[in-house]
Amino acid sequence: MRSNWGEIVALAVVLALGLTVTNNWAGEPLRIYSVKNMAAEVEKLGKEFTARNPETPVVVTGGVPAGGFAAFAAGHHDILICPEGQLDSSKLSVGPGFQLTHAPVGSYGMAIIVSPTLAVSQLTLDDVRKLYAGECTNWSQLGGPNEPTKVYSREPNAGATVYMRTIFLGGANMAASVRALPFDKQIVEEISKSTGSVGYIRVNRVAGANVKVLALKKDANSSGVAPTEENIRNRSYPLTVVLEANWNGASNKVPTIRSFVDFCKQNDFGLK
Repeated sequence: MRSNWGEIVALAVVLALGLTVTNNWAGEPLRIYSVKNMAAEVEKLGKEFTARNPETPVVVTGGVPAGGFAAFAAGHHDILICPEGQLDSSKLSVGPGFQLTHAPVGSYGMAIIVSPTLAVSQLTLDDVRKLYAGECTNWSQLGGPNEPTKVYSREPNAGATVYMRTIFLGGANMAASVRALPFDKQIVEEISKSTGSVGYIRVNRVAGANVKVLALKKDANSSGVAPTEENIRNRSYPLTVVLEANWNGASNKVPTIRSFVDFCKQNDFGLK
């Protein structure tokens, strides 16, 4: 009884001071780090997972890749979710016994969008590379009208930008002429009103926007593929981003981690 009374008094003090109560006896939380542009979806899945598994609260942190990768390697997060291939395991500083394990958990499409008045309907992947490398300064170089290009991106440390640099530029920086904006909605706004403009955003953020979404071709001899949900699901769309969950295979939370990973797969993570 004395122990129970002590717990009651301690709880009363915590509540009186307005502090957060950590429910240690209900199980440790599952700590997840996600690149910022996926954090809202991860958080939603976390709440749904906890609703079905009340003993496992899920805590989601969203941010830029570099900081999250370092925190994950240091053991501050149980799962790290990012585009496949973005985590360079050779650069992780991990302790002995750390067993990097990963599995795909979902996918989404990266849409290439242009001004609705631009007379261009499709590009090859190399065309996109040339735009962000600064090699094309006029749409006539890509078979379009005699119109200067205006190229937009997210800020340099954003997950989407890291992905685009990795895919198209081998990790190198984009051309100095590329204008970086902090939010997708700003890119949409600029492109909707600026002839000759081009940028990238996630496909599920295009709905209702006054922009044109381009079909993409793997090369000059391929057919253009639109970023529909079906083409993203079957990965025929060239800019399909495969999402990967990474975790320490030696963690004592592996059963719970695998349960959450399976939950992501079952709920078409990224396609919502």
